[in-house]
Amino acid sequence: MQAADLPLVRSVSRPAVHPDGTWAAVSVTRPDLDADATVGQLWRVPLTGDGEPRRLTRGFRDTEPRFSPDGALVAFLRAEPQAAPQLWVLPVDGGEAVRVTDRTLGVGDFRWSPDGARLAFLSREPEAGRYGSVEGIAPAAEGPRRITGWSWTRNGLGYHADRPQHAYVVDVPDVAAEPVVQPVATPEGPAEPRPAVPEARRVTTHDVDHSDLAFTPDGAALGVVAEREQGQGQAFRGVVRVLPLNGSGGGAADVDLGTLNPHAIAFGPGGELYVVGQDLGPAGKDFVARNDALYVLSAWADPEPRRLTDPETQTVGGQPVPLPDGGVLLTLETRGTQQLVRVDDDGSTTQLTSGDVVVSGYGTAGGTFVVVYGDPGTYGDVGVVTDGGLRRVTDFSAPLRATGIVTPKELTVTGRDGYPVHGWVAVPEEPAPTPRCS
Repeated sequence: MQAADLPLVRSVSRPAVHPDGTWAAVSVTRPDLDADATVGQLWRVPLTGDGEPRRLTRGFRDTEPRFSPDGALVAFLRAEPQAAPQLWVLPVDGGEAVRVTDRTLGVGDFRWSPDGARLAFLSREPEAGRYGSVEGIAPAAEGPRRITGWSWTRNGLGYHADRPQHAYVVDVPDVAAEPVVQPVATPEGPAEPRPAVPEARRVTTHDVDHSDLAFTPDGAALGVVAEREQGQGQAFRGVVRVLPLNGSGGGAADVDLGTLNPHAIAFGPGGELYVVGQDLGPAGKDFVARNDALYVLSAWADPEPRRLTDPETQTVGGQPVPLPDGGVLLTLETRGTQQLVRVDDDGSTTQLTSGDVVVSGYGTAGGTFVVVYGDPGTYGDVGVVTDGGLRRVTDFSAPLRATGIVTPKELTVTGRDGYPVHGWVAVPEEPAPTPRCS
């Protein structure tokens, strides 16, 4: 691969499937060498075989689409050049996007409430004077940090304890309302500015990192994964915390997961709580080479998580997507591939895809199962799961494939312990050109 090939590498996001199951929204991003940034927009992808994919938005970098429960709106993250991503909503029947947040450090993950009236989102809260929270104080002018613990930095982020990630809830703005127009100054003085975005309410109180979000089926509470540090030599360990959204700010309850470290959560339609997590053992140190497993609690207050997958033989991952008739969708790693599977509440696992594919995102609605996947011929495309296999409905990798892609070959050897070891090798069809010095 040459540097000039990088803009041809297009990454496709997790698909958001419209409630009627006829189309999906995805973000398609790519490196732009001139902008020195990753750029991309949302695309509308028909799933019925009629019509071609087309752009839905035209922002600098639009990502992470999610439909409202009624399908009238799609929420997504939009980032302008040199700015953090913010939450926006767009009417799917036409019109401009409306901004929902104006967070200093931007917005991470988010979820729709079951009634579609609110959005919950994650955002980092900077300490005063840091990360641009005070106008005129550049990063080089920030005060020194006093480190009192052993884990103040994080790979890919750096310092994190002085900007913990919290959960917020915000009302969805009326996309049909008059746009906000700022008043001008009068002889009496400057005018009071009007709020351009709705006010968000923080619902987490402990100054620790929070990750993942899940509304209860009735929308009365919000589940989050709150981090708690165990001590030197032990892994970070989280706790699932259920936060009532009645406005009082109290009554939070922790779910007793025993020795589990939760990574992803979801509430099923009957109130059951699904948890993808890692069993750290009684000492809290068994985190090396331990696979995640899927667990279910009949209700979030149930003290007995029931394991549905075997971490010794199954490597599951991803965000659990609850199904209307019970069970969830997850991914399963097997021999260098990553497949979409359905795991039912009795522990049975049904593989929904097969072959040399890596499923990186998935969703379902209206009886349609949709995945984003890669294979030897595509870096990322959208496919519909059918009885006969995957039916590809996009071809975002066509420009990349036109440059010539080498299909890797699988090699299998047997180790001294009799266990098969799999590997892959890619051999160019022609020798690479020899570099020359002038």
